[in-house]
Amino acid sequence: MTMMICLLALLPLLVSGGQMSATGEAGDLRWNDIVWVSLPIGDRTVAKAVLALNVEIVGLNRKALMQLDLGSDSTVIKGVPYRALGGLNTPEGGYIEVTGIIADYPFKKQAFFLATNSGDPPKEGETPELGTIGANFFQQRLLVLDFVRNKVAIASSINNIPRELEEKISFGPLQYRRGKIFIDVHINGHEEKGIFYDTGASSFSIVTMRERWEQLTGRMPTDDRNDVWSLSSWGKKASLIGAPLRGSMCISNACLEAPMVYFESSGLKNFQFDKYPFPATGLVGNAPFVDRYSIVIDFPNRRFGLYRGSLIGSPNGFRIHRPASLYEPSALISLTS
Repeated sequence: MTMMICLLALLPLLVSGGQMSATGEAGDLRWNDIVWVSLPIGDRTVAKAVLALNVEIVGLNRKALMQLDLGSDSTVIKGVPYRALGGLNTPEGGYIEVTGIIADYPFKKQAFFLATNSGDPPKEGETPELGTIGANFFQQRLLVLDFVRNKVAIASSINNIPRELEEKISFGPLQYRRGKIFIDVHINGHEEKGIFYDTGASSFSIVTMRERWEQLTGRMPTDDRNDVWSLSSWGKKASLIGAPLRGSMCISNACLEAPMVYFESSGLKNFQFDKYPFPATGLVGNAPFVDRYSIVIDFPNRRFGLYRGSLIGSPNGFRIHRPASLYEPSALISLTS
């Protein structure tokens, strides 16, 4: 499940900044920009509606963007822009073998799902939107999101982070099951079980079910004070109703006082967490972390780490250097050999 509050195909992607990367003294992390996409939703404009990453795919003639959607259990390439950029014509869809670079991280022969008729043709002067990067891409990898400096890094091991810095990161358990990243969430000091982290729900602190929402907020859905979002989720209209939490929500050492809690009121199946074929009660988006924290998702060791501030600017942190690119002959030879 993913919020996909945005349909990335609705508007041109608003790209800010160029690519950057970094390396550490005792390890090596290559940093790249988090690309935030703003979208109008109802009568408001959401500045950080979508978290996207820079992507270069062998065989395609242009760089592109893909949404980072950890609420999705698969990585999906949209067939229309894929073919327009030179991708092989595979009208039947299904899984294809992909080699390339995501956020300065080279990879070879990864299975991505090709959604044959999905997406829009690229427009001149705009960065193509190619699909979504799901949680499955990171199963044996390390994902670092620096929401203070708006940088992302992907690595093969926690060894890529200097030991002195790793010791300063507050780690909690991570359960990766059924393609979802379940993390420890506490509300007013009590564990809220069944919550997974979904970067596709970028603008939200927590989304749950109606009954639990009423308990947490002390409100009814008809209250005039509620915050109402009309948006699209996987091509279907959704209505999210929100109100402030009575109390605080904590994820490790990241705590928010009275964050907004939402539930979906129209009955869309992907928001009916109690009807999932596995235990789940809700999701947490990026809102608790943006501008304040860096996140380290250590999939191999099943840990979810938080660091208050930027990992790049911290003591024993990382320096900036030039990124890799498919358009350098040496990189292309390395990836395709």
